[in-house]
Amino acid sequence: MLAKIYYPIVSLIIFSCFPVYSQEVKTVMSNNPKYSDKEKFIDFTLLYKIGLDINKNIYMTSPKMPDFDSKNCLYIPDIYQSKIFVFNDKGQYIRTLGNNGEGPTDLLNPESIKIIRDTLYIYEQHKGIKVWDVTGKYIKYILTNIPNCMYINKYNEDMFCVGINNSIVNGKIVLVNTLWRYNDKLNEKYKIAYFNQDFIMNADFAGSLMVSLDSKGYLYYLEDINKHQITKYDNTGKPLLRFGIKNYKPEKLSKDFIKIRNEYYKMFNRYEEFLKKEYPPVISQIFIDSQDYVWVISGNINGWPYMDKDYMVTIDIFNSNGEYLYRYKTNIVTGVSIISNNKYCRVPTKYDDNTYVYRINYYK
Repeated sequence: MLAKIYYPIVSLIIFSCFPVYSQEVKTVMSNNPKYSDKEKFIDFTLLYKIGLDINKNIYMTSPKMPDFDSKNCLYIPDIYQSKIFVFNDKGQYIRTLGNNGEGPTDLLNPESIKIIRDTLYIYEQHKGIKVWDVTGKYIKYILTNIPNCMYINKYNEDMFCVGINNSIVNGKIVLVNTLWRYNDKLNEKYKIAYFNQDFIMNADFAGSLMVSLDSKGYLYYLEDINKHQITKYDNTGKPLLRFGIKNYKPEKLSKDFIKIRNEYYKMFNRYEEFLKKEYPPVISQIFIDSQDYVWVISGNINGWPYMDKDYMVTIDIFNSNGEYLYRYKTNIVTGVSIISNNKYCRVPTKYDDNTYVYRINYYK
């Protein structure tokens, strides 16, 4: 049984950039995709499935965002076991990195990882980012004062991460999500952008899913989970483009899912508004693939505490200029997942203890 995890739901968003840019931002409206359903653009092929194996100590209690190295080995951090499980390109278990501790080769609650040129950047909860090679050899420690770093990525010498901490706004407790740029060479840190969200906890949204970085260093940011809109920024926080703007109403959650969800959450006295919800957020996640296509995921992606296995999410795919390319519906996407190396990986959820790795097939 996997550990219980709670994510914040965004109900109030205030977005600000540093510095403030006054020029009008180009906007691209989205009507119909360039390619129809009959003109196949992408699909998925299952490559392998990783099950639990108690005898080999392959049992993930709380897996977080995975990643692949240059040999397509898969790395899955487990925050509660303070380990990283490593599998080869066929899904066979290779080794485990780290032990619970504070030494150079130990880990303490790895919240998220990113692999760049076979270097592991591992955020340890409430501490900072530990840097290893893919064998677990210690290199250095950086970014020791960014709280709750839910997202890590890197372009040249600049590292980007989203830190979350509590604050008081208009007499109310809010979670402040700050997007930081850190220059590894100069050891300098800059705020790029932030948004505030009401301090209401449930399983609808995670701050790590709101931003993604392409191969040229451009950032794609979700400003509001209840609007189908993405904003593209350069690495200083200058807004360049808004796109994906369209009317979209997610598919209604099933009665069985709502019943199970409400039975689980009714024990918490601050969930009254959440328990009335019959629809998931409009946008749940953003991915950037190896082609620099922007994947906007709409619908119920979450597996906590239970997953509606028959729910079909919508994937809207755009190019870096905001052109709407394709719409694809699938039930394989969950909240704890990643696109990397032309692969999509989803780790275990409450509903399913298996890890799945799919190849992304491109037809255009």
